[in-house]
This record gives sequence, structure tokens and C-alpha cells, in this order.
Amino acid sequence: YAPSLGVMRQFEKFLEEIKMRKGNCGGYLELKTGDKYKGEFAYLPGKGSFMHGYGEYKWSSGDSYEGYLHYNKKQGLGKFKYSNGDVYVGPFKNNRKQGVGLYEKKCGTTFLCTYERDKLMKHEVVERLDILTNLAIMV
Repeated sequence: YAPSLGVMRQFEKFLEEIKMRKGNCGGYLELKTGDKYKGEFAYLPGKGSFMHGYGEYKWSSGDSYEGYLHYNKKQGLGKFKYSNGDVYVGPFKNNRKQGVGLYEKKCGTTFLCTYERDKLMKHEVVERLDILTNLAIMV
């Protein structure tokens, strides 16, 4: 008895999914540009390896990102540090700021911001004591 071609394809797909799940592993990557990544990777058969899961990416410009990645894109909660000293902490979707997060200027002023596709929609200055209250409201 030989399994049908359809059954074999389903089995191969199942094995690829298992390999991808088990393929999440930690590692280090340094690009010719000077950019560096330390974190989790995933392997997709036929497509290669991707930064996927939790990691830290540092650009040669001085910017850095720490948080979750989904196939090489910022996705979920993360912390982006700009080379000028400003910091954004909040959600990302498809490599863009998306939703409510905190943006702290180097001078110490903190804003509660709402972003849609990386575009700032609204913001308000918050005092450090108000930050926990605002975060509790967001959760």
C-alpha cells in the first residue's frame, strides 16, 4: 500500500511545522553594515532563517530595539531606543508603532502616545507618578 500524493504532502507540511516550532533557538547575527542581533530565530523550509521571538537588535546608527519579532519585523511589545536618547515603550505591529505606548524624551518629559501605523495620533504629557495609573488603565 502506497499513500496518496495528497497524504504525503500533508505529512511533509506537518513535519515542516514541527521543525519550525522546534527550530526556535537563540543565536547571534552581525551584518556587514555593523548592525547586530542577539535573540531567537525560526527556520522556514525553503525560505531560510528569520529573527523570530524575543531579541535585541542594534543598528550601527546607535538606535536599538528590544522586544518581540515576527519573521524579521517588530511585533508585539517592545522598547525602541533612539540614538538621541529618546525611548519608546509600547506595542508594534508589522514593524510600526501601533496602539498606546510611552515615549520618554532624553530630557525626562514622558508622553502617553497613541499611534496608528507609526503615525502619532494623539499624545499627552504624563507625570512619572501617573504612568503606573495610565498603564493600569491600558491593561
